[in-house]
Amino acid sequence: MDIAMEERRQTHQAAGATAVTQSCGAIARVILLLTFCVLGGACKSAQARREEPTSLQPLHVVLVPEVPTAIHRRAGPLEESSNQLEIDGLRMMRILGRKLAQNCYQKVTLLPLPPTSARAQSWSREQRDAWWIQHAQDAGADLLLECALKRDASVKRERNGSFWLNLPLFFLGGPMCYFVGDQSYDVRVELTAQVYDLTTLVSTGGELKTQRTKLATFQSRFAGADLDFAQRASGDAGAYWTSLIIPASFLSLDSPNAYSALQEVATEELVQRMTESIRRRGVLAPNATAQIKLPQQ
Repeated sequence: MDIAMEERRQTHQAAGATAVTQSCGAIARVILLLTFCVLGGACKSAQARREEPTSLQPLHVVLVPEVPTAIHRRAGPLEESSNQLEIDGLRMMRILGRKLAQNCYQKVTLLPLPPTSARAQSWSREQRDAWWIQHAQDAGADLLLECALKRDASVKRERNGSFWLNLPLFFLGGPMCYFVGDQSYDVRVELTAQVYDLTTLVSTGGELKTQRTKLATFQSRFAGADLDFAQRASGDAGAYWTSLIIPASFLSLDSPNAYSALQEVATEELVQRMTESIRRRGVLAPNATAQIKLPQQ
């Protein structure tokens, strides 16, 4: 009898263990299925957002490739620095053209630069305006967009709050200290875009900068950025070798790579904010087929 009871007890234990195993397996399968459903839904939502068409204004806009730069001088310690933020205006206009074509206008064209002859170099403002207007007309454009920059004379660099937090990462080892923005580069840059109605320019023989042909003014601003060592060194092998001995927070502070990285950040931010401003406000083109006002997204 004891043997029979022991066999029944073992049978019940085995059956219970099997039931528990099956229940755990079922729960795991349910959790896995729910995880796939959630991830699948998120992927579909992201794909739907990516595939959602952007409403573009049915206009052809031409961009003036030259970007004049004015220097704003501020009194105080900032003027004592010799470091400057140089922005490539032609590259900025190329990036702006791509952004506007993706988000705002059906067609965007960057106008050709004037010839680099001695005569072109000595052209007056009116002669250069005539060059842009003629080429914009030849391209069949509706609007002409011209930009100008205004920036501080120099850049002020200083340590920020992340500097002291980054030092322990160096002593702990590893590359984590390379990716902490522990240096602040303070410089104010303002990008202004003027939009002109080309038909009015041609019919009146007007010049740029006149209120009569100006449709809208847009602005975007940049106030500086925090750069980490990876941005400041940017492929400088010597700086990385040195960072094995000296904390990265003390290295490549005013290197050419640092200011190239700052230029990249400033260009991207100015262009992105300018594109958003144009997309939100829209432009009324009096000689186009319709009033264009993009919906906010």
